[in-house]
Amino acid sequence: TYQLLRAGAASVTALESNGKSFLKCLVTKEVLRLDRARYLCADFMEWLTATPEHFDLCLASGVLYHMTEPLKMIGLACARADVVFLWTHYYDESVLSRNPDQAHRFGPATELEWNGFRARGHHRSYGAQAWNPLHLGGKAAFSYWMTKDDIVAAFRHFGHTDITLGPEDLTHPAGPALCLVAKKK
Repeated sequence: TYQLLRAGAASVTALESNGKSFLKCLVTKEVLRLDRARYLCADFMEWLTATPEHFDLCLASGVLYHMTEPLKMIGLACARADVVFLWTHYYDESVLSRNPDQAHRFGPATELEWNGFRARGHHRSYGAQAWNPLHLGGKAAFSYWMTKDDIVAAFRHFGHTDITLGPEDLTHPAGPALCLVAKKK
């Protein structure tokens, strides 16, 4: 939020679903005097579903890999913003199978579908950490991770066809990660 405002954004609406993290955001907002920022304690998916607002940019960093409906998240982000910046972990069997801290978390894949687009979702369990009060993951005890190719194809399907892939991190301890910028043409 701070960086977006410094770069010239007229306003920023920031969502945080974790109550403790939300309070930290509010403190930071006051300390740094981020007067053009609005912080909401809200679930990303519920808020995107309910809001009629349209944005120049949707910045979804650390969100997609916590979703039980990742296709819906991509579709809603594309519907609400002209540009979507995404940083996420993704499923790559060849990388994850060599990571003993993560490989055991993945179960069977399933078919995902939302608004006419289908992709494979790879079940990832949070395990016991889902019941830890300090858990910062999604609301469910699991999420579905998608492959990089399916993530890119989903953005294209939902109308964001100008896609630039940024750096990837194949050695991240939690699994492979990428960032991308997807724009409507």
